[in-house]
Amino acid sequence: MIKIAMILIWVLLSFIFALFYEWFDRKVYAHFQNRVGPQMAGYKGILQPLADFIKLLKKESIFPKGSNTFLITFSAISSVALMFFMLLFIPLYNLNAPLSLSGDLILLFGIGVLIDLLIIITGYSVACPYSNEGAARKAEMIISFEIPFGISIATIIAISKSITIKDSLLFQSLGIPLIIFMPLSFIAYIFSSIAKLEKVPFDAPNAESEIVAGWSTEISGRTLALFRLSFDLDMFFVASFGAILFLGGPALPYFNYPGLLFLNQTLNFVMFFIKTSLIVFLITMIRSITARYRIDQVINYFWKVIIPLAMLNLIIIIIFGLG
Repeated sequence: MIKIAMILIWVLLSFIFALFYEWFDRKVYAHFQNRVGPQMAGYKGILQPLADFIKLLKKESIFPKGSNTFLITFSAISSVALMFFMLLFIPLYNLNAPLSLSGDLILLFGIGVLIDLLIIITGYSVACPYSNEGAARKAEMIISFEIPFGISIATIIAISKSITIKDSLLFQSLGIPLIIFMPLSFIAYIFSSIAKLEKVPFDAPNAESEIVAGWSTEISGRTLALFRLSFDLDMFFVASFGAILFLGGPALPYFNYPGLLFLNQTLNFVMFFIKTSLIVFLITMIRSITARYRIDQVINYFWKVIIPLAMLNLIIIIIFGLG
């Protein structure tokens, strides 16, 4: 019962964090463009993502004739469920998460790829040429950004000599964040995360000035609410995952005052929150100061710049015997 209660609390916290970081992203993005951003719902518009989610849940999902509504609905529900499952492996205030498995680093990478494939299935399941084009672009991008994303994780595995999240945190709890050894991998991770989230400059799958809304053009109502929640959860995941892998998460600096368990966990949670917020801010800043790339430019950029950067860092780690 305690384990189930912890999982439910973790799911609720993940939901809250996901909506908060959507608001944070929109506010920072607006600031860079000299706009106000969300303003009306809650203090400084902090409840606007929740209001948008509830509004979409109240609307009917309508699809063009000929669309495979089962696959679309299945993909939306599965994406959200898988994102919540992945977030159960993220430790928020100590070295332990509700779920921890040997090889969970590889497991989370594989599930992330599966979620991307669900988006492709969704785009091709909608009887709309814009959706089909968006799905095709997503498929082309997957073979570009997932490679450096995976290489970044492989570099973490090489230096920590483990395929488990907890072991990588234990390695960093000694006082050295892994970003010191792998700054190039961190850069590759950030740009790959931007592409996974379909944000500028890598938002070719849903470029509104070219293909309306891409793969989600004819997605509406409750289904759209689930997909938007999935992307909000994904933003929280890539930011928190990056904070754990490269910045030590709640383990650096790791507060451990004897007899003060609540204080220790609170301070560790604050450190985790700050690091995750920094990564979200970095992602938002990059998309605020760049323009959209064409799909061919995206692929060239990842294969000619980002993948070599990630590979170079991995090779350096191996050559110098750190891995």
